[in-house]
This record gives sequence, structure tokens and C-alpha cells, in this order.
Amino acid sequence: MKYLNEIIKVLGMKTIIIISVSILVLILVILTYRLLKLKHYRNEIVDLENKMNAIKSLPIQYRLGRVKGIAKNMPELQEKYETYDELTDLQNDEIIPLVNDIDEALYYRKLRGVQKKMNSLEEKVIHYAKESKQLLKDIEVITEIENIQRLEIIKVK
Repeated sequence: MKYLNEIIKVLGMKTIIIISVSILVLILVILTYRLLKLKHYRNEIVDLENKMNAIKSLPIQYRLGRVKGIAKNMPELQEKYETYDELTDLQNDEIIPLVNDIDEALYYRKLRGVQKKMNSLEEKVIHYAKESKQLLKDIEVITEIENIQRLEIIKVK
């Protein structure tokens, strides 16, 4: 108690109150910053998951099924199947576990390392989207050829 009285005498009651209020304000600012950062990361995760779901809804698998018969005669179509498998592996082995890691960290309010993981996840999602759209374009060209050939066969019949 004597020590506390000496501190009050040296600094003054006004200074101690100002320091205490400053520390409380600093703590509130830090907590608010963390909450806003968590909310921002959660929104980013939701946006990236929506992008992934939009990409998954592309009719790639359906179109690959349509050209499966053609693929037996065209070896370049086999590459499309391999590309599709690589994209599926990228999604299942890298993107989904990374999303789960980030989600778990945010759930437990841990921000350490989340930004780095978010950057990595965003790069992988962009790569996945680009490759998926390119694969779909390539498959559409092939299915268009198939449609033209089908029409010619119908005309011949």
C-alpha cells in the first residue's frame, strides 16, 4: 500500500487515470481490430467457397461423358480426362483441406498465419477456375464437332 501511495504521489492521480483510460482504449481498439479482421476473413472464405461451388456447377463432367465414345478414337481427349482428374485432385487434396484449416482457425479466433493461407487459397482457386473454364471450352469445341457430325449423319439417313 505504501508503494502505491508513493506512485500516486509521484505521478499524480490525474496522470494515473489518463494512463489507465489510455490502456483501456488501446485494448478496445485491439479487440475491435481483431473482430473486424475475423469478419473480413470469414467473408473472404465464403466468397471463395461460392466461387468453388460455381466452378463445380460447370457441366464439365456431363460433357466429358458425352465425348467418352469419341475419346477412344482421339488420344487428345484422354488428356482432357487426365486434366479433369488433376483438377479434381487439386480440389480434394489441396483446396478443401486449406479451406477447412482456415475455417477452423477462424472459428477458434486465431489470426496467426491466416493471411498467408488465404493468399495461397486464393491463388489455388484462381488456378482451379482458370483451368476448369479452359477445359470446358476445349470440351465444348469437341462436342460441337460431335453435333455437326451427328447432323450430317441424320441428313445422310
